[in-house]
Amino acid sequence: MPPIKFCFVNTSSILVECLQKAIAEVSPHLPSSVTITVAQQLLQQFFQAKEPDPTTIVTPANSFSFMGGGFDKAVINCLALDSSKEKILEESIQNHVLGINQGFLPPALAHTIDMRGFSYFRGSLADAKGVTSIIEVPTMEVPSPIIHDRVFYCTWALLEKLASENVETVILPAFGAGFGGVPPGTCARLMVGAIVLWYMPAPSPLARSSAVLLYLRRKYLKFGKPSDIKKIEAYYTDSGKKLFTETGKESQHWPLPWKRFIEGLTFMGH
Repeated sequence: MPPIKFCFVNTSSILVECLQKAIAEVSPHLPSSVTITVAQQLLQQFFQAKEPDPTTIVTPANSFSFMGGGFDKAVINCLALDSSKEKILEESIQNHVLGINQGFLPPALAHTIDMRGFSYFRGSLADAKGVTSIIEVPTMEVPSPIIHDRVFYCTWALLEKLASENVETVILPAFGAGFGGVPPGTCARLMVGAIVLWYMPAPSPLARSSAVLLYLRRKYLKFGKPSDIKKIEAYYTDSGKKLFTETGKESQHWPLPWKRFIEGLTFMGH
């Protein structure tokens, strides 16, 4: 697998600390070709210091592709040739992506936008640093609180899209941590966990599916059919199976703490 670098860029000390902690927990289970880092900087400052390489910026946007606030606004600032062109470029991106999606971007779906054909992008800071595209992954229809699960699903949709992209660096926001109201620690664990779940070695696709169920603490017994349940349980240790019926304070930890997650799988080594 070609090397790929994920970099979260954020100014919140609390969120940065949560991301660093989440990354430290999962790093032993990442392939050497995948790196995850955090930069506590404004996006423009990050790009000013960045070495040029093929890069995409992930933007949470919304279902209408308005990019006038938060991380999206910082993205437009870096994409546009100068401040007088920001609104024009935002509207061009909006018209483009809505035009190919019948006017609406459903949350938790990823949409790649090749920036190289847009006026007022060439010569921008982002262009000079190797940005070729942005990937819009709406976390919400309109600015409002979201269910926390959506952070994981948005990250998974992004990773699926990246599988067909030719980039070396992926600049990440914190999905749902602003208007979405997702606590910093939950956001960090869901996004970082999704990245590792996507790339970590697994003996089969079903093994990876079963790992996702465990991490999100989904009750697999609801599948009902004994033969299906048996296939899933083949990837769980005895302690892993018990996690699904756990009660009390420990059962409230979500997503599942990484150490307990690893202990619950038969194929991760302990």
